[in-house]
Amino acid sequence: MSKALVPILCLFATSLVGGCNSSGFNRSDEVPSSLDADEVADAITSAEAALVEGRPQLALDWMRTAAELRQMPREQRNRVQHLLEISADQFIKRLGEDADPESLADFLDLGLPRQIAVTGAMQAAALYLARGKYTAAKSLIQKIDQQFPTHHLRPEAGGILVEAGLRLSEHKAAWLIFSKRDDALAALEYSSIHYPQAQGGDLVLRRLAEMYEEDSLWALAIDRHEELVQSFPRSPLVPFSLARIPHLRLASIASPEYDREALQSARDELERWLEDNAGHEVTDTVIADLEDALHRLGESDLVIAKFYRAIDLDYGQRFHARRGLAEGLAAGDTHQTSTAQALLDELPAEAALAGEATP
Repeated sequence: MSKALVPILCLFATSLVGGCNSSGFNRSDEVPSSLDADEVADAITSAEAALVEGRPQLALDWMRTAAELRQMPREQRNRVQHLLEISADQFIKRLGEDADPESLADFLDLGLPRQIAVTGAMQAAALYLARGKYTAAKSLIQKIDQQFPTHHLRPEAGGILVEAGLRLSEHKAAWLIFSKRDDALAALEYSSIHYPQAQGGDLVLRRLAEMYEEDSLWALAIDRHEELVQSFPRSPLVPFSLARIPHLRLASIASPEYDREALQSARDELERWLEDNAGHEVTDTVIADLEDALHRLGESDLVIAKFYRAIDLDYGQRFHARRGLAEGLAAGDTHQTSTAQALLDELPAEAALAGEATP
């Protein structure tokens, strides 16, 4: 089980004398499905007795049933509400890992104070996660956030979301069912937006970037890597993201002559990376990417140089052929350098062209 779950499960572990034999808190057979107004007083007495006997689930059932009555004297309703809160609190404290998460999730709909309602629902989310029901855990966290946006267990909620999203994204076999992959993306994106500083948030952003890269959504993948670098500057994943950003830029470029700015950005990023991260495990990939960027920059210049040759503009041919030659040399591309040199050799002597303008 993930370390992110330890605090939340410890919070809900059995802490009172005696165990909880029930798997949830579906209404006990000892409690009728409804009460009349004249039966509420006896229900209160029964709930109080159940609490004394150490049976908070039974007390909770009595008070849930009583609370469904719309008409009740104020003093009596206050007493019902008070007992409802006490029994719910004690019931939660008795729960262990055998509880029924579906029943616990209903705490959000019982009209309980925020802290008790959130505590019960968070127990349910943790149990869903522990049982591999990652989509249910994610959906319940979202419901908690909708009702109580600033609840007291947000760190634990962030941990559950991170775990659920990452686990969903690992289910490769289930991706034939597209909803599974959609659930993973939804959980990870929700976590990154609503819990941006959650422990494991850098893992969430890297996984999102990987998934968008798998879908050839280059801009989104780059955005998530950039977000990781900005939000988690001390993460050990930062060098990888900084290397991946220019790699994805190169992957996204369809035509070098029209995307020179992106190529130049990738070259600059790769050269900076090599200055700052020598010896990193992805160094060979970065070197290969830099050679690719230089090669494509050279190809871009040679295409433009040939265009200027076709329209008899010697200065444009010379400028771009020279730059293509330098880029070919840096990339170690002998074919490119020989092509650039040939374009230069066919031009008139430079001394006769002193008045040429720079393109």
